[in-house]
Amino acid sequence: MSESDKPSSLSLGKKITFTVIVVVGLLAIGEVAARFLVKLPVAPDGSQSHREHEQLIQVMGLPGLNATMEFDPDRFWRLRQELRDLRIAGTIRDQKIEFTVNTHGGLRNALIDPVKSKPRILALGDSCTFGLGVNDDKTWPVQLQSLLDAKGLDAEVINGGVPGYTSYQGLRFLETQGLKMKPDIVVVCFGFNDSDTWASTSDLKMAENQSLRSMDRTLANSRLYYAFQKLLRGGGTRPNQQKEKRPRLTPEEYVGMLGGIHQRCIDAGATMVLVTWPYRKQIQEKSDEPWGYQGPTLWFSQQYRVPCARLVKPFGESKEKVFVDHVHASDEGCRVAAETISTQVIPLLKKTDEK
Repeated sequence: MSESDKPSSLSLGKKITFTVIVVVGLLAIGEVAARFLVKLPVAPDGSQSHREHEQLIQVMGLPGLNATMEFDPDRFWRLRQELRDLRIAGTIRDQKIEFTVNTHGGLRNALIDPVKSKPRILALGDSCTFGLGVNDDKTWPVQLQSLLDAKGLDAEVINGGVPGYTSYQGLRFLETQGLKMKPDIVVVCFGFNDSDTWASTSDLKMAENQSLRSMDRTLANSRLYYAFQKLLRGGGTRPNQQKEKRPRLTPEEYVGMLGGIHQRCIDAGATMVLVTWPYRKQIQEKSDEPWGYQGPTLWFSQQYRVPCARLVKPFGESKEKVFVDHVHASDEGCRVAAETISTQVIPLLKKTDEK
C-alpha cells in the first residue's frame, strides 16, 4: 500500500483539543438547560441564619446584643473578638434588661493563658451560659469559678456560651475552637434554640448550603453545578419549599448533636456533663414533667451515662428572683446554676487530680 493510500490520522494534540471543545460545549449546553430548570437557593446558608438571628434580636427588644456578634462561616455567627465595656439595654417580653459585656479572643471570659497549667472546664451553651442579662462577673461560669476557688480546687472555667446557639453550633465550636483549649470537662447546656422555629430552615440544611457555597464561590453560582451537588446529596434539583416550620434541630437531630459532642470529648480525653435549664413558667407552674428538649437531654444522660445537672428543682426551691425574663437567669439564678453544676463537676475534678 502506498503512503497516499494510508488513512489519515489526527495527532494526539488535535484529539485532546477536539475532546476539550466537545466537553466544554456539552457543559455549556447543560448550563443553559439548567438555567431554565434549576433555581439556586436564596442564601439559605450561614449568612442567612445570621441575618435572621439579628432580626430576631431586634424584634425581641434587645438590639444592642447584635453588637456582640459577627458572621462566622462555620457556626453562622460568633462573639466579636475584643469588646470593652459594651453596655446593652432593652427589654425582653416587657422585662427590662441592662448589662455590660467584655470579650477576650471571642469569648465572654478573662484572657486565656495559651499554656494550660490546670484542669480546664469548658462551658458550651447558648445565651443562658453566655449570661444574657447579667454582668460579666455574675454569669454562671464565673460563679462556678468562684465556688471552685473557695473550695481550694485549682481549675479554670471557660465560658463558651454564645446567644442563639444550638447544639449543632456548639459541636462546631468544640471542633473548631473548644478542643484547642484542651478541656478536661465540657459542660453542655442547649435546647431552647434547638427547638425554636424562627429560622427559615434547619441548621443542618443551612450548614449543607454553606458547605456547598464554600466549595467554590464561582462554581456555586452555576445551576448545573448546584443541580449536580443536590443530586449527589439525594435532594433533587429543586429547592425544598417547607410548607410547615420545623425546629432548627428536631429532637432526633438534637440527640445526634449531643452524641457528636460526647464522641469528641471521648476522643480528646474529656468528660461531658449535661445541664437541663428551666423555663420560668415551668417553675411557676411547679411542673414535674420535662419541658421542651429537657426530655431528650435526660434520655441521653441516662442512655450514655453522662452526668447531668438538673436545674429545675433547685430553681424552684430558691426564695430569690432567679430569672430576668422567661428563661435567662438573674445573678441569683446564675449562682444556683453554678452551685448545682458544681456538684457534678467537683467529683470529676477530684478524679482528675488522682490521675
